[in-house]
Amino acid sequence: MTYAASPITRGIYTPPKELKIAGIETIVVDPHNEVLFYWKSCFNGEPFLVLHIDSHSDMVAWDVKPIDIAMKGNIDWRAYSQLHVGISSFISTAAYYGLINTLLFYNPRFPEYMAIYGLNAPLKNLTKLSTNTINWVNGEPQTRAIIRFSNKYRDVKLSNTRIIVDIDLDGIVLEGHPNPNPEVSINSAMQWLAQFPKPNLITIARSQTPQTFAPPELVNEMEEKVVKALNSLYSSIPASQPL
Repeated sequence: MTYAASPITRGIYTPPKELKIAGIETIVVDPHNEVLFYWKSCFNGEPFLVLHIDSHSDMVAWDVKPIDIAMKGNIDWRAYSQLHVGISSFISTAAYYGLINTLLFYNPRFPEYMAIYGLNAPLKNLTKLSTNTINWVNGEPQTRAIIRFSNKYRDVKLSNTRIIVDIDLDGIVLEGHPNPNPEVSINSAMQWLAQFPKPNLITIARSQTPQTFAPPELVNEMEEKVVKALNSLYSSIPASQPL
């Protein structure tokens, strides 16, 4: 597979681009909130399980209004995702609209543990509308932290589940935090993903704007290597449910 990363930028916005990785629909965005539009576009009524690789959980519910209020009746999910949803609140918004049921959060720079959100109840059930703003019912949902390779995910429903792999490149190298070899984090991420079925959708965030979380001098290298690693991984894993 030949793949060309996005042009070199330094904290500059790059528009979304679509590609295929081992036959899987894949979207590369810049700010992470833009993935919401693609999650919604691929939604068929059955909520997704999200495998979220990132330096941050992105589980904040902060000052996001429902689409009909924010867009004043113009139901445009692309504009809503870009203009009214933040880089740390797109997951709570997706939960509110029932797009996702469960989220597994893994930071490959700290591979000993992962966190599960929505294990005991669908994430949608943990959201509410308060003063026309999307919020969690009792603050950020509680997580269950488990050791990565200890009995793995016996309590998480994986069979016949539609899956999104969602990767923020700041989970490979975080701006301002030393990590001289991105391949260490990439290998850790691929080992984690290898424990799950092949996903239905892959979304990747470059995280250059509105704040630069992935080092600009490394972001193209990381993007290219992550795409290559995912292609190698998923070329050998049977297909998941169709979109």
